[in-house]
Amino acid sequence: MSAVFASVPRTLDRSRIGDQIFEDLKREIVTGNLRRGAKLPSVKELSELYGVSGPTVREALRGLSVTGLVDVRHGSGAYVSANGESLVAMSLSAVIQLETVGVADALDILSVLNAHAASCAVHNATVADLRRLRDAAEALTAIESADRAQAGVRAFHHALVKAAHHPLLEVICAFLSNVQTEFAMAVTEGSTEAWQSILSDLQPVRGRFLDALERRDARAAPIVAREFHAEAARLINAMPKAQEVRIADPQLGALLSSIVGGMTHGS
Repeated sequence: MSAVFASVPRTLDRSRIGDQIFEDLKREIVTGNLRRGAKLPSVKELSELYGVSGPTVREALRGLSVTGLVDVRHGSGAYVSANGESLVAMSLSAVIQLETVGVADALDILSVLNAHAASCAVHNATVADLRRLRDAAEALTAIESADRAQAGVRAFHHALVKAAHHPLLEVICAFLSNVQTEFAMAVTEGSTEAWQSILSDLQPVRGRFLDALERRDARAAPIVAREFHAEAARLINAMPKAQEVRIADPQLGALLSSIVGGMTHGS
């Protein structure tokens, strides 16, 4: 039995024992006592520890699996699969759909966060961080497919938030930038030419943004970051199909599910 479970209380509310097991295991995961990849005690061990039946333990494990905290592998056991990006993705995706938040509203938040990331990067970015960001930007000038374009834009956003050295900002921006690129893929209908046109039109403001970061210009960098985001949104929304994609549209629901699935499985 893992030492991290030594402090599990033996006095339990038998009317909600499944919930308590779920909460105990969740606490061990989110506090880092059980790290990503760690194997949980077996159903038999947990049953003995809590003094409950196997089905009760399995109910708690199913709850952890549904919330993305563990991966239950038949014949092998349950393993911690939680990571910040997947948890944020599930939570924000649920909020977007339950509250019928529009894509434009979600991307307005990304604009604010990107500006903050730029401010942080001015002070925190290393020379290597800025080189990585410049390389990611240069890669966007030679895109040969829509898939490569989407991956390249994600890499650019990832390099920006990495340069900010702000872990919470990183996981939130990762989800929202995925929403942006998936939305762009939907409205361009996977057209390489459309992606190339958008990325080409963005090149001047992207260059000004990089220049501001490399100058460590604390005033200009967040301003240009907002301009960059606004221009990207304008170009994407100018696509004919943009007006067809709504938060209630099944296509967008599938889009969000795809993002959550990809982030949960580490893609």
